[in-house]
Amino acid sequence: MKRIALFIAIAIAAIACKPEEQIVPEVTVHTDEATLVIPTEGGDVQIAFDANVEWTASLKEATAADWCTITPSNGAAGANSIKVIALENKTNDNRTATIVITAQTAKAEVTVTQLQKDVLVLTAEKEY
Repeated sequence: MKRIALFIAIAIAAIACKPEEQIVPEVTVHTDEATLVIPTEGGDVQIAFDANVEWTASLKEATAADWCTITPSNGAAGANSIKVIALENKTNDNRTATIVITAQTAKAEVTVTQLQKDVLVLTAEKEY
């Protein structure tokens, strides 16, 4: 009886000490476009992705925070999407933001460009 109890104790200890399976973090973005485009008047784009662990999303450039927001900024593992929302671009230049999706050690970046305000600049030339 003592041998059976000892065998059971050793078996339980061996099972309890089994190392946990290590998950390699992955993020896979589902877009065929190199750059997502938001029109001048503002609006939003969706970025769909899969992550096998919890994730966060952030703007790479601090200056993009003035005109661009991300919602949600974090979530659980699985199929996910975030919305990138841009205010109207009242400048004469395109503006670009890089969205970084981080899942532990895995990262994916997506570039979002907002088109410039259309302008026509006239200059006068004087001849002397």
